[in-house]
Amino acid sequence: MTVICKSRCTKTAFSLWLQMLPGNVGFECGGVNPIRGQNNVQGACDMGALPNVYPGYQRVDNPNAQAKFRAAWSVGRLSEKPGLMLPSMLEGMLDGRIKSLYVFGENLANTEPDIKQEVPHGKRTVHPSLHLH
Repeated sequence: MTVICKSRCTKTAFSLWLQMLPGNVGFECGGVNPIRGQNNVQGACDMGALPNVYPGYQRVDNPNAQAKFRAAWSVGRLSEKPGLMLPSMLEGMLDGRIKSLYVFGENLANTEPDIKQEVPHGKRTVHPSLHLH
């Protein structure tokens, strides 16, 4: 979730644009930083928690990146195809390609605007608790 998904997004996006207008980018202690919906999202993405990139945003379908991570991780083979993003997973639940989701670190009811329409009743979703009770 980025700045465009938050409430009052127009005002927030406008304030970010205002930093670029007078040239407050491109130097130390200046610029625009990403605003994320949940804490640690940016760090998780930097570390390769996206389905289409390795750590450092190196593309999964890049043969040089594959060779680099095969060597670093001491594995013989890595998938050459990027994984699915969440919208494609939810579509897969509707058309039957995906039978269940194991969701952790996120509450889909808060981050997906039409989650009740996108995940049909009776499909399997598992949401482990993030908090000890």
